[in-house]
Amino acid sequence: MLTSVRFASFLGGAFAVGGSLAIEDAYALSLTLSHALSLPSSSSSTTPPTSRHDLLSLALSQYSSLRSAHVQRVVEAANSVRAAKDRRNDLGLKMTEEEIRESVRERVGTEWIAENDVEELFREMLAREEEEREKGM
Repeated sequence: MLTSVRFASFLGGAFAVGGSLAIEDAYALSLTLSHALSLPSSSSSTTPPTSRHDLLSLALSQYSSLRSAHVQRVVEAANSVRAAKDRRNDLGLKMTEEEIRESVRERVGTEWIAENDVEELFREMLAREEEEREKGM
C-alpha cells in the first residue's frame, strides 16, 4: 500500500508537506473505513462485500486508489527538484545569491499539493464505483 508518510520521509522534506500528507492520509482512511462499515449486509453477489475482512479489504483498496495519484505526483515533482539539484552539485555549480532569488521567483507553484480535495475525490471515486456496478448488473 502506498503511504504518504513513507514517501514524505524519502523525499527529505523537499516541499515540507509530510504533515499535510499524513493528515490527508488519515482523513482519506477514515472516509473509506466509514463508508465500508456503513454498507448494508447482504449475501447477494450484486451487492458490496459484507464480512469484516471483505469490508476492510474494500476500505484499504479504496484508500489506496484515493491517495496514490496525488502522492505519486508529489513524489515525481520532488524527484525532479532533487535531480536538478544533484545535476548542479555533480557539475560543481554553486548558485549565487541573485540566482537563488531568481530561481525562487520563477519556480513552478506547488499550491496544488495543498489544494488536494480528499472529500471531492472520494465522492468522485464512489460515483465511478456505482456506475461500474450498475453497468455490471
